[in-house]
Amino acid sequence: MVKKLLKYELYAYVRTLTTMYLILIGISILCRFVQLFENDHISYSIVFWSSVIALIITVIACIGMTAIFGITRFYKNLYSAEGYLSFTLPVTPTAHLIAKTAAQVIFSAAAVLVSLIAAAIATAGEVLAELFRAGFWLAGKYFEICGGHGVFYILEILLLLLVSVIYAYLMCCTCITIGQTAKKNRVLMAFGVYFIWYFITQVVGTVMLILIAVFGEIGLLDAIAQVIADYPKAFMHVGLVGATLLFAAISAVFFFVSHRIMSRRLNLE
Repeated sequence: MVKKLLKYELYAYVRTLTTMYLILIGISILCRFVQLFENDHISYSIVFWSSVIALIITVIACIGMTAIFGITRFYKNLYSAEGYLSFTLPVTPTAHLIAKTAAQVIFSAAAVLVSLIAAAIATAGEVLAELFRAGFWLAGKYFEICGGHGVFYILEILLLLLVSVIYAYLMCCTCITIGQTAKKNRVLMAFGVYFIWYFITQVVGTVMLILIAVFGEIGLLDAIAQVIADYPKAFMHVGLVGATLLFAAISAVFFFVSHRIMSRRLNLE
């Protein structure tokens, strides 16, 4: 059933976001076309930089719209009038959450991929060749410094990005799910839950900064810094894996809370 739900989710994303992606590709082609008439005239500079700014704005809009659509679809599909149909289907809350999260992850990656393709089109020619040469040079320096650890760093960073997307999406979904338990002003309640979570994260961050300052006063921070200096590559692995596990654990809590409410406290009135 998850496969069928995922198919419909992906279809909804394609139907809604394809136009935005095509606009992005079109602007990148326009940006490249403008460069064919390169000269020193001020009118060219105005047109060129206008096309570049339009491309940057469209890239930001493309990625932002992908995230916004995923969140709004979660709300409309499950907690608006559509929810009556969604929850009468022989589908478990687990399947709903997995399908919607998977679709969001897939199209977040698609938005980044389309943005990279647009950038490649806009910089096609000598500029793109220079970027590739610079990229290969940087990659060579990177592996020269990191050695065999470099491959694992890349894999760990990609995994961290994946878990971060899941975390962000499930966090928003959990806020919406908690908000729908209210009798009135459910959207306002969802925003309230989000700001409470934001406040908690800020408090935790502040406490961590205070602890770091205390550790610095008692000399413990110097000892930690020395360990990091002695084993920098191992520390990088620990940091990346630790951050991934932290986000994964919090995401699991979000999933559990949403599942629990959807299973036992669903309120579509």
